[in-house]
Amino acid sequence: MRKLITAASLWYLLLGIDMVIAATEGREIFNLNREWMYKCGDYCGAEQPLFDDSGWESIGLPHSFSIPYFMSKDFYVGYGWYRKTLQLNKSDLAKRLFLEFDGVFQEAEVFVNGQLVGKHVGGYTAFALILRHML
Repeated sequence: MRKLITAASLWYLLLGIDMVIAATEGREIFNLNREWMYKCGDYCGAEQPLFDDSGWESIGLPHSFSIPYFMSKDFYVGYGWYRKTLQLNKSDLAKRLFLEFDGVFQEAEVFVNGQLVGKHVGGYTAFALILRHML
């Protein structure tokens, strides 16, 4: 088993995420919306696999920095981090792996095992990242 540590530095909102495992016999899709760790603010080293997020809030997606935004007079604008650990076996690692985001608002940087996989800028728009050479 190999751990896949996914960390995302985001600005504002993460709607949902799936992992797609593509093989010659077809695609397998795994919903990754449950069991994320979240912390509002920017944290040096949070993209690293051994970063201690044990004090962070456990959340599910979709999620907003300002939940419930309609209940507060202030609306947070800034950074936040989401982290998730996945277990992949050798057969998974031999296949093409993608992360598909249902939508992120406003900006996102996605890290896997401490390495930047990609960035996305756009309001509530979906995007996908291929996990080549990251595992």
